[in-house]
Amino acid sequence: MSLTVDESSLRNCIDENTKAIRLLGDLVKLISKQKEEDDILQEEREESIQVQVRCVFVRINDIDTISQKYSADVFIQAQWAEANLAGYSQNELDRLNWKRQWHPRIKVTNVLGDLERSDEWTVAKAGSEYAVCSQRMRLKGDFKENLELRDFPVDVQELSIHVTSEHPASKVKLIKDAFILSSCDVSEFGDSHEWTLFEHVDSQESELNTQEMNSKKFTRSKITLTCHVARKAGYFFWNVALIMFCITSLTFCSFTVDKESPKDRLGITLTLLLTSVAFKMVVSRSLPTISYLTSLDIYILINMMILVVQSIHTTCISLITNKSIQDKADKYFLYALATFFVMDHVVFSAYVLLASYRKRVYMLRRDKDYQSEKNRLERLALDNHVNGDLFITMK
Repeated sequence: MSLTVDESSLRNCIDENTKAIRLLGDLVKLISKQKEEDDILQEEREESIQVQVRCVFVRINDIDTISQKYSADVFIQAQWAEANLAGYSQNELDRLNWKRQWHPRIKVTNVLGDLERSDEWTVAKAGSEYAVCSQRMRLKGDFKENLELRDFPVDVQELSIHVTSEHPASKVKLIKDAFILSSCDVSEFGDSHEWTLFEHVDSQESELNTQEMNSKKFTRSKITLTCHVARKAGYFFWNVALIMFCITSLTFCSFTVDKESPKDRLGITLTLLLTSVAFKMVVSRSLPTISYLTSLDIYILINMMILVVQSIHTTCISLITNKSIQDKADKYFLYALATFFVMDHVVFSAYVLLASYRKRVYMLRRDKDYQSEKNRLERLALDNHVNGDLFITMK
């Protein structure tokens, strides 16, 4: 009797497990079918769609020169006119399933590591011909940026967000928002002790060539939204340039040492040279590994060459046996070296001031133009009773 009960329980258990496995298989098939339907819905479109994109840099902090990246909290809005939703009531539009509804598949390509992202979808009636669809994204994370450091430490850098669509460029064209400008929240800038953030944001439209897993090549629409920051160079002037100036200036002290004691002169100059080499290695830690020289590198190397030339002069002057010629050669070299030293610093200072002034004035002018354009669009929106969610098609 006990054996019969055990066999019955075993059969019931097997039947229940079999049903569970069948239900799980049906669920997997349903999910796969739903995904296939979603993919079909995403691709079933013949006409080309223009998507207006704008970006707000809500907060920028931790601009890392060495790693060439920055952290940011970014808001991105993509907006397009959807003719397929014409005639829908607002209630029907509010109940749309965006997993099945066509959308431009917006993607940010210069993200580093994990990204905190939230999406919000809205749709509103805009007449009998189309409805206005909006995708709003909030992104928090690290973004890659290739910094141009030739003018370091008076450089002006671009911080960009690269936005693209997963649809081919023939189907989706990303353009900048024609009526709401992209912007930066300067008041929330978290790296203001080292950088100055400008308010305007540039937009550049382009195309991106990609290759999928099936080896097919596609051209995708891309828009790059860029803000600008200027480095505050005071730290490098006081802690690098000034110290290097003092080290090089001390080489003139060697001229007070008797020419008959070249080893004492060389001892002073070579000690200063080794100090400058060690100092250069410390300064290099503030920069990434790059294949070109920055302005600060050129300044340090020129000062090191002054010390090298002084060492060579000390060696050569000791070989002259004629006392009169030796004194004249030493005196003329001192005058020439002092002249070159002064001219070097005059030229470097003029270049740094000019480069810094020219770029910053240009950025301030761009900010002024941005404010003028922003005021013009606000007046236009007011005249046409336009709010932030209304999409206006540019003909």
